[in-house]
Amino acid sequence: AIWGTSSKDFYVVGNNGNIAHYDGSPSGTGWKKIESGTTLPIRDLFGARDNRSGEYEILCVADSYGSLEGSKVLSIKNNIVRELWNDGRPFGLDAIWFVPGRRYIVVGDGLWEARSPEGSWVLSSNLPMLHKTSIDANGLNDIFVCGAFWLLAHNNGVSWQTYFPFESGSFTAVVLKGNMVIAVGGADNKALVLIGRR
Repeated sequence: AIWGTSSKDFYVVGNNGNIAHYDGSPSGTGWKKIESGTTLPIRDLFGARDNRSGEYEILCVADSYGSLEGSKVLSIKNNIVRELWNDGRPFGLDAIWFVPGRRYIVVGDGLWEARSPEGSWVLSSNLPMLHKTSIDANGLNDIFVCGAFWLLAHNNGVSWQTYFPFESGSFTAVVLKGNMVIAVGGADNKALVLIGRR
């Protein structure tokens, strides 16, 4: 996964707990490896500006299905990584989205929410118990989640509405841009793209 504020300030994460930061310096000298403290694959990262402090909050989720290390939420600040949450389960986290200081959501083998990344994470019972693979949002009242068995779910800030647009297969990723949502997945060795417009 990749996230950044510009082409001269971005992070890349991947297998074996790898995190790298690029600062835009010329001739390839701008890359710096960041020690994550884990060997788990880092599956997703997301950042957002905290309106109170003006600083960016950057979080990522690490998980290796079946690993004894469990699933982790990590924070990156000043190129230092801290572990914020380890749910102790052997599998479960795929993606993260949040608004700093307001609402934090991680998805995978469930959907967990918290008011603070270091606070108490609560498993939601408002969605089907299907594996969730991706989350994206325009804001607190416009959130989409997708997952197994063609699960597509929307939250309007108050409640969740679920859709199952196809009969077999799964979504792997969802992206929101303005009034358009795009979800991708596959079934029967075929790739499928769903485009929704408000």
